[in-house]
Amino acid sequence: MLVQDGQQWALELARQPFDWLICDLALAEDDAIHLLGQSGTQTPVILLSGHDQVLIDGAARLLGEKGIPVVGAFTKPLDLARLLPILLQAYGGRPRLPTNRFRLRHIRSWEGLTLGTLGRLNDLPLASDPAWLLLGSLGMNWEALRQRLEVGGGAAERLTLLIRPQDDLLQHQEHFSLALQARLAGAELALLIDRPEYLSFELLERLPLSALLLGRRLLPMLEQGGWLESFLQRARDKELRLYLDDPYALLDSVWWEGRGFHGRW
Repeated sequence: MLVQDGQQWALELARQPFDWLICDLALAEDDAIHLLGQSGTQTPVILLSGHDQVLIDGAARLLGEKGIPVVGAFTKPLDLARLLPILLQAYGGRPRLPTNRFRLRHIRSWEGLTLGTLGRLNDLPLASDPAWLLLGSLGMNWEALRQRLEVGGGAAERLTLLIRPQDDLLQHQEHFSLALQARLAGAELALLIDRPEYLSFELLERLPLSALLLGRRLLPMLEQGGWLESFLQRARDKELRLYLDDPYALLDSVWWEGRGFHGRW
């Protein structure tokens, strides 16, 4: 529903609940900081403005200090590809991933080409698509894994070991040895970051990585700069392939490809 001013908005809000509020900073005879701050609303807010990003980010911080849940702040014109990650993150009715979210997920290019299948060792058909194995789920050394690959018709050259920061790879000698031996045998290493607190420049710098997978919790943060953008820029400098968590192919592939991402998983 479209309203023109604060008075009309207050009337409509009293009549029915809304899932989202998308509000311009400048309103007829009022402004969003005053209006929203006075309302005390707990409906998720997305701010828009024709001013620069610094100003609108400042407005979002002010409202946040007042307890208003601002989930996005964008300059106009708004590209829908920037809005969709926030909706996916916060909308309670979005499609749900399987309970075991890493069971047979596919790595795909933006054109839809399957580049590999992601999962745990017991779930993967090693002789078909290139296998992306979660390193933390492997309870074996490289020699045992190599033999398992041979029995299953796989090869090290078609294998990618997927590392997560919470695996504490650098603190576990057996896992670290497995990763390096696999890399020497022709396998690739990839890093999966599924939470912002797990950004690890140490892993990015110390491991011979070929790809980076970003989880859906990080998608709304891609517009905010800061540590995540620095992390991604370093990954691009190291020529890593970048993939976004998008199992239902909802993201705008042209827009994200233009930003240097190589596909979805």
